[in-house]
This record gives sequence, C-alpha cells and structure tokens, in this order.
Amino acid sequence: MRLGRAASIVAVTAFLCAAILSPVAPALAQDTSGIAVIDIQIVMRDSTAAVGLRQSIEERRTAYQKEIGDLEEALRDREKSLTQQRNVLSPDLFGEKERSFQEEVAELGRLVEARKRQINQAMGGAMQQIQGQLTKVIEEVVAERHLTLVLPRSQVVFSAEPLEITDIVLERLNKRLPSVPITLPEE
Repeated sequence: MRLGRAASIVAVTAFLCAAILSPVAPALAQDTSGIAVIDIQIVMRDSTAAVGLRQSIEERRTAYQKEIGDLEEALRDREKSLTQQRNVLSPDLFGEKERSFQEEVAELGRLVEARKRQINQAMGGAMQQIQGQLTKVIEEVVAERHLTLVLPRSQVVFSAEPLEITDIVLERLNKRLPSVPITLPEE
C-alpha cells in the first residue's frame, strides 16, 4: 500500500510541477478575462480626424483674428479722427458721432462673441462625430473579443499589455473616419 500511495504522490507532484513550470506567455497572449483598457485621451488626441479638426479650427480662428484685428484698427483710426473733431464740431453733432462710434464698438464686440460661438459650435459638432464613430469602433472590438468590461486608462492603475485596446481602436477609427468636416453656423 505504501508503494501505491508514494506513486500517487509522485504523480500529483509531477503534474503540479508541469503546471507550474509550463510557459505562461501563451496564456497572456490571448486574454480571456473579458476586460479591456482604452486610453480615450490618446485616441481623441491622435486620431487623424481630431488632428485635422484642430488644424482646421486653428486656421479658421486665425482668419477670424485677422478679420477682427482689421476692424479694430479701423475703429482706432475712427476714434482718433473723432477725438480731433471734438473741438471743431458742435456738442450735438459730436455727441451723435460719438454714439455712432460706440454702436460700432458694440457691434464689433457682438461679432467677436459670434465668432467664438461659431468656432465652439463647429468644434463641438465635429467632436461629437468623432466620439460617435469611436463608440461604434469600441462596440465592434467588444463584440469581436467577447469583452464584458472596457475601462478607461485614466481609471486603471495597472494592466497587462494584452488588455490594452487603444492601438486597435485608434487604427480602426483612423480608417473609418480619416477626417471630419467642420460646419460653421451662420449668425
């Protein structure tokens, strides 16, 4: 009986050693936990659509700044002219011209605010398009990999590399949405 028991112990020990010493890399290579991690900030920063959007918005902002700068310069010239006319014009006529000038200044302020609103609305609408496509790509990856949980990188202290889906999502988003048009609302 002792021999049978010793053989069983040896067999169990051999099995445990084989299990413990077997390579773990194949197990890590294919994650079966149903959990993944994605860095949304990287995707939204590095996607070709987002990069192009930021460039387009910056170009539009620069054009608006030039337009506003030109109008400000014209108002400064008008203000100088008005100041020089103060002693020449009657108080009523000067007051009328000053009110007209103040209306133009107020109009420029409204134009500046309108341009800011246009830029913000265009940026917001385009970002919604990117986020919509990003959501669809993530849903596809979830279905393909049979994932049950996707966590944002910002909420995870550590994760093994196989859990990371940022690169595949970014690649697919770039293929699906290489650019996004900006639509500036009219005001």
